[in-house]
Amino acid sequence: GVTYSIEANWIFGLSFFFVGIGSGLGYIAGLGSTTKNFQSTRHLSLAVGIVASGYGLSSTLVGITYNLVGLSHFFLLWAFIAMIANLVAAYEYSAASEIETEENSAENRVDNYEELDDPSISLRNLHHDQNEDMHRKRPNDDSNNAEEEIVDQLSVSDEIIEMPIRKWYAWRTLDFWLLFIIFTCCTGCGLFVINNVSTMVQSIGGEDTFAGKLVILLSLSNCSGRLIMGYLADRPQFSKLFLFGVVSCIMALALFMSGVATNPIEAQVSLAITVAMVAASYGGTWVLIVGILSDWFGNKDFGKNYGLIAMGPALSGMFLNTISARIYEEHEVDDSGVCVGTACYR
Repeated sequence: GVTYSIEANWIFGLSFFFVGIGSGLGYIAGLGSTTKNFQSTRHLSLAVGIVASGYGLSSTLVGITYNLVGLSHFFLLWAFIAMIANLVAAYEYSAASEIETEENSAENRVDNYEELDDPSISLRNLHHDQNEDMHRKRPNDDSNNAEEEIVDQLSVSDEIIEMPIRKWYAWRTLDFWLLFIIFTCCTGCGLFVINNVSTMVQSIGGEDTFAGKLVILLSLSNCSGRLIMGYLADRPQFSKLFLFGVVSCIMALALFMSGVATNPIEAQVSLAITVAMVAASYGGTWVLIVGILSDWFGNKDFGKNYGLIAMGPALSGMFLNTISARIYEEHEVDDSGVCVGTACYR
């Protein structure tokens, strides 16, 4: 019995480890391809918001399927869904890439054919050749001008030779790390609320049904925040940095509301409002950061930039959860492992 339990724990731990890796890689790949395909359009942020909204609805979908099929078939069902989705997406993107390559080749062939048949191009080339012949035949008595031309040519050639090779530069800038810190703090606060909703409800004396309603509210707010911020970020009258500041202030205000709640009834109302506002702000930050990275640092190294900045939420989530666990343990009742009261997470 003990050996079986240890093996089961190792299997579950290893499985969730690979699930986490696949989730992160899939999220980055989805947003990266969306950014690449919609970069030249006016609806980049909205497209990112629609793609990312699925992540916000995931908890609701997972809860529904868990109640329908139970634990015995839950993992198999989602493994099958994820496999089919990835295979279909890979096939579609491969076909689209082949079509795009063929279209580019056809356009290049047409352009070359038009250049060969264009009489104006031939006349321009002929005129250019005649000017070069006249220049070679013209006597050059000014030796100083000739030396200056040689020096200019050498300087130009030296500039071309000494041109540095383009490297990944975003992580070397101060702006990137300031953005990293701000994004880390915002998403860390959002993850803190998301990961501790159930125990928060338990601490203020709420029922399990109230916790279930908050999970649904959290999922819908997360999805709505991504869609709303995606729509607003595409409006030319709104700056993405301004919107980022707005969602940060909304999240801070929501956390303050729950922090000042004193009695259980007030705490439940404040917690519901906090969950809705924090989840919406949390989802909005994930959409806005894509547009900000694309606008500031381009799309050449978008995968690297986004992958690096996405490490911030993982670090802040672990750090804030550790602090919250320490505060929770300090207010435990008789070492029972359960904290009761509004001070548990204040």
